[in-house]
Amino acid sequence: MNMKQRLVPAFKDDFYARFPNLFFDVLIGTESVSPLTDLGIECQAGWRRLVERLCVDLEAMIVALPEAERKNYRATQLKRKFGTLRCYMAKLTPAMDDRITAAENESMNVCELCGRPDHEDRPCPTKR
Repeated sequence: MNMKQRLVPAFKDDFYARFPNLFFDVLIGTESVSPLTDLGIECQAGWRRLVERLCVDLEAMIVALPEAERKNYRATQLKRKFGTLRCYMAKLTPAMDDRITAAENESMNVCELCGRPDHEDRPCPTKR
């Protein structure tokens, strides 16, 4: 099965290709290097914008590194765990760690299904 066929619909476009350093393993087709390679991005469409902003920032941070070091700084897993976004990297800088923590904290207040701010007193309108 093709990797893109396993992705949730929110990530079936050119998502990986837009972040070639961050998703290096996925793009070269390495098998079983990380859960990301085997399973893809494991969250729903409501977090698409949140994940995309995180990826834009992480890609920029990787590009700012010396070229010989870039391949060491790659995503190994992006998923939902205990109700929040989790992003795991093979290696990261303190700035990357701070940015990932900020995205994880933001995910606590964004519905994974519809992307709206916390539904607190009402159910998600897209949840059936």
